[in-house]
Amino acid sequence: MKNLDDNITSSQEMIHPKNPLFNFPIITSSPSVPNDADASSARTQIAIAEKEIDRLNAKLSLILAQRARLISHIDQCRMVIAPYKKLPAELVRKIILLCIPQVNESYKYRAGAKKDLDFRLRVTQICGAWRRIALGESTLWDLFIYPQDGHIELAATWFRQSTCTKLGLAVDLEKSLYTKFKLASLTPVITKVIVPHAERLRFLSLTVDKVILQSLSRNSLKNLETLILDLDNKDPGSWRKSDFQFKFPMPSLRSARISIPRGVIDERLLLGLPLAQLTDLKLTGTIVAADLAKVLNQCSSLENFSVRRVYDTRTVGSELFLCPFPPTPINLTHLRHLDVSVVAAAQHLIYLLVIPNLFSLVADINFASPESHRFLQSLLNLRQAYVSGRDADGFIEEGFLSSIPTSEEVFLSMTSVRHSTLIRIGTGELLPKVVKLHFSVDDLQPVLNMLDTRTLNAETHPERISRIKSIKVYYNDKGKRFHDIFDIWRSRGVNVEIAPW
Repeated sequence: MKNLDDNITSSQEMIHPKNPLFNFPIITSSPSVPNDADASSARTQIAIAEKEIDRLNAKLSLILAQRARLISHIDQCRMVIAPYKKLPAELVRKIILLCIPQVNESYKYRAGAKKDLDFRLRVTQICGAWRRIALGESTLWDLFIYPQDGHIELAATWFRQSTCTKLGLAVDLEKSLYTKFKLASLTPVITKVIVPHAERLRFLSLTVDKVILQSLSRNSLKNLETLILDLDNKDPGSWRKSDFQFKFPMPSLRSARISIPRGVIDERLLLGLPLAQLTDLKLTGTIVAADLAKVLNQCSSLENFSVRRVYDTRTVGSELFLCPFPPTPINLTHLRHLDVSVVAAAQHLIYLLVIPNLFSLVADINFASPESHRFLQSLLNLRQAYVSGRDADGFIEEGFLSSIPTSEEVFLSMTSVRHSTLIRIGTGELLPKVVKLHFSVDDLQPVLNMLDTRTLNAETHPERISRIKSIKVYYNDKGKRFHDIFDIWRSRGVNVEIAPW
């Protein structure tokens, strides 16, 4: 009998497992009859269980509705993507590249950097076919612009996605944040991103201090082609007193741009670079003429050179340029573009340059001396001249303009050109071969006088204006109405463009 009761109890547990919903007395085959209290309790428990079942059913219905909406959304996305999944790989590649803005490597402070990163990462998640095409497209991953609010994980994901062997890395740091942004926060970028992939980098643009630069110098950059460094300028003289040199090998380097906006660029910073193989060199900051001469003497392959003197006169004086240097010619036979801005004490260095193949000159120097005229006359292949220099009287003299007779395109600052000189330009006595004129003016009237057909006597000497094919005027003129002279020139087939400065 005991075994029979145990079997009955076991069977009841199988039918009614231990659960709060079944927490009421179970009616068995026992001869005992439940009383009214037990029946009432059972009915209460059943009511509670029914409410719980209704709640769970409502929740299940909600989940099923959400699932149905999600399935519908996925089906719609698949319907949209389905035609694109069948597109030829070459067409998909073109679509991807057209959706990405062109990246200018020389300008790293670029808006929308993070937005571009998001797109490039998400395009790999459309479908398997697009993912294979996107990851296999090297131009999609060859430049990583690290945003100001970026994370190491973002950079790590980027480098994992990239399949190309040569990469570019730029830190998108606003100049206005120099005083707020701590360069120490770039240390993880150096140690976790640049160092492991240093040999893959072909382009590197950073704002660094000496500590970061020394850390970077311990790594090989054998594929690096372009190096852009904005050196920390909190202490303008610190880099001149530093004995730091670039020690890492850079056999592929062709372009270097070093900037210390308020500091002095020491020769030791530059002599460590492979100067003989550089084709592009840009220096922003104060540099001693003697140091610059040493650097240029080693730049045998240079094609583009720019030096901008930007410094705080309260901390760095122009006497730095008075250091003596050997007055020997500096041969830059491959140089095509020259952009210089130097003080008077260092101009003799510019006049020592031998650059017979120079095509474009951008200069902010004193052109009053006979040396400058001889220098310009030696530029036999000069075609573009953008000048804003001044002589002792504060104007670009006519002797300078007559020294560049071969130039076809000239940009002049109207604030440093005499009115009589403008008339001679208009009549063709000066710059006889110029076909493109660019002016930066505060007042349009001198330009109008120069172009006035009555002044040029164009009716009797039409050849005086037939040589000019394009005129572009940048102006600061406020509220003045334009003269109809421009319409006269346009009627003669001259392309006249007017733009605010």
